[in-house]
Amino acid sequence: MANIQKKKATTYTYESVDGTKTTIQVGKDGVTKKWLALLMEDDAAVHEQDDVQRKHADYGYQNAVARYERCPDDESGHPMDEIPDPAADIFRILYPEETADSPLLEKLRQTIGQLTDDQRDLIFDLYGMCKTNTQIGKEKNVTEAAIRCRRDKIHKRLKKLIES
Repeated sequence: MANIQKKKATTYTYESVDGTKTTIQVGKDGVTKKWLALLMEDDAAVHEQDDVQRKHADYGYQNAVARYERCPDDESGHPMDEIPDPAADIFRILYPEETADSPLLEKLRQTIGQLTDDQRDLIFDLYGMCKTNTQIGKEKNVTEAAIRCRRDKIHKRLKKLIES
């Protein structure tokens, strides 16, 4: 982190990663006032970014990462793998107007049990594993359009079973 000397606006002190402090001065080694101004602007931007990160820090997540890094062989996996993708929520796709505590959610879970194994696998790949249609198509040796068509048919079937 840089230490800006306010008394002398013509010098700039910074600290390297290894802890070495270096002072540069306008007029020496080709350093100009413009360079110092750019360094100071960069410092201000870094400080602002650090403040925003501190303000929005998720300490629970940071603690989970620290635990994982201490014991990476732990079966729980990296915490990043546990962050759900809100865009991959089948309930919100089928019923965007409903809330998460809706009775429809439980009915959806039960209805998914009525699907074939292949249909449940596709639902899991799409919404559990957050795979794209293209990725699944490559795995199953079919086109992306075929996967999209299957997905749409499953959505229609689920909606019909739920609403009946």
